[in-house]
Amino acid sequence: MATFMNALTGDDYTMYPFSTENPTDFKNLMDVYMDSTFSPRLRELDFKQEGWRLEHEDPKDPSSPLIFKGVVYNEMKGALADQSALFYYRNQQQMYPGSIYSHVSGGDPEAITNLTHKQLVDFHARNYHPSNARFFTYGTFPLAEHLRAVDEKIAGFDSIPTEKVADVQPFESPRRVRATCPPDPMGNPEKQTKMSVSFLTNRDTDVYESFAMRVLSSLLLEGAASPMYKALIESNIGSDYAATTGYNRHTRQTNVSFGLQGIRSENVDMVEERILNVLDEASRNGFDPQRVESVIHQTELALKHRTANFGMTLGQGVMSHWVHGGDPLDAMEVARYITRLRTDLQNPTYFQTMIQKQFLNNPHRLTFIMEPDNAYNEILGQKEQARLKQKVDALSEEERKKIYEQGLQLLKNQEEKEDLSCLPTLTEKDILRKGKEYPVQDHTVEKVPVQFRTTATNGVSYVTLAKSLEGLPDELRDYVPLYCSALPSLGTKSKSLAELDELVRLHTGGISSSPSSTSTPQTLQKSTQTLYLSTNALDTNIPKAYSLLAEIVSEANWSDLEKLKTVVLGMASDLTNSVAQSGHR
Repeated sequence: MATFMNALTGDDYTMYPFSTENPTDFKNLMDVYMDSTFSPRLRELDFKQEGWRLEHEDPKDPSSPLIFKGVVYNEMKGALADQSALFYYRNQQQMYPGSIYSHVSGGDPEAITNLTHKQLVDFHARNYHPSNARFFTYGTFPLAEHLRAVDEKIAGFDSIPTEKVADVQPFESPRRVRATCPPDPMGNPEKQTKMSVSFLTNRDTDVYESFAMRVLSSLLLEGAASPMYKALIESNIGSDYAATTGYNRHTRQTNVSFGLQGIRSENVDMVEERILNVLDEASRNGFDPQRVESVIHQTELALKHRTANFGMTLGQGVMSHWVHGGDPLDAMEVARYITRLRTDLQNPTYFQTMIQKQFLNNPHRLTFIMEPDNAYNEILGQKEQARLKQKVDALSEEERKKIYEQGLQLLKNQEEKEDLSCLPTLTEKDILRKGKEYPVQDHTVEKVPVQFRTTATNGVSYVTLAKSLEGLPDELRDYVPLYCSALPSLGTKSKSLAELDELVRLHTGGISSSPSSTSTPQTLQKSTQTLYLSTNALDTNIPKAYSLLAEIVSEANWSDLEKLKTVVLGMASDLTNSVAQSGHR
């Protein structure tokens, strides 16, 4: 019944979200989530299984070597084997030295093996306590029932002092740091350097300034018309923006980062110079008013657009601001901030002044460079073996025996069937026998079948064009994903990509193209391949959206090979990152 269940680890908080459309299921999940969060068993064997432990390579063979094991330990080894994740964490550690953000929130494998069960229990008691908790619910179920359930669960707890996140000590002058990472075997060995220029900016409790910074970041970075895109991506000196790029408002003190990956080591200085030149030029010349309007339009459209699990998105959006002492309701007043920004923009140098203050005159600036080292994994393995040897050499015979017995016990526990009788369940009467209906109207427009659905969409219309790929020659099917990525990214015969992108952002919520393969209901051996082209727009802008869709489909500029090369490089970068991120699963 649940539509979402997970646990999310932020930089300085943990969030346990769930959602369901069934009221009984909601009550059950709420009870289980609060019980698990505030009153977990935290048994030592569970810590060994989920965290880390010493165990024989073959748990049944006491003569096999002792190694490090553990679910989180291995997950984080895999996560930090990904270049982009490693770049993000190491950059943040250098950006916020000595603060809570200088730690890897998911756990650094080198530190995990020093964690004890007692430290875990103490950490939980200190931090996972009602005094330190925030509760967020969204939907049509009665709020009074939620509050009653929370009150019953936390009534037995006493209030305890809570720790506040401290500010980082600001830099006196800009810093430059180099780090290494494992090489990417799938990438060009000559173009695997990543770099970024990051700035510490405002506190995230200043909601309006955070909003203005987010708009400024979009003006500088987003879309083919943005100055950073032209200077860094369109120039093909790199393959894509670096993982840290953009405005990060999930830390107490926010930051903005401009970075590039897939560059040659000797081009680092040139990339840094280009970034600073873009900022300098923007501080002198500002932005085209139409571009500013397109970014604000995207923000207004996002206010009306209701995504799947909208309440979940809303909760995640306010949580960081809330845990840092801000009012969560303030973070939702986006319409008010748009109005205020329009007033502030009557000053033609508003954003130019912000660039001077937050970037050009800001000493808390970090230039972070990460380069591949062919010996990286070997050195990492040697460090792990050194830590392992130190721990193994210190073991007594009694401790070795206990480790062997513990390994057998964990094997036995894994083979035992879980007792699920302690969990609340749904009965047949709790479940609606008939699912929700979403009626559509079938029409024909100029011999083309069209389906309409009329419902409450908050003033936004959604359009999807579907084209069957039946009859497409087999030798062309491998190119369909590339075609879909390139179609909205090439410009047209009458408009450059920058001009087209600006119009798309000014009048729509974006235009995307994607392939789909769906098995037929009767047999898994047959499937239907379809190409989709989608957009959404305010009701008043639908005619313009249709016009842009038609122009993209019929007049895409396939002769622009440089733009096509940029698309291919971006796809290759995305695919490489996705493989690395999934490789440890």
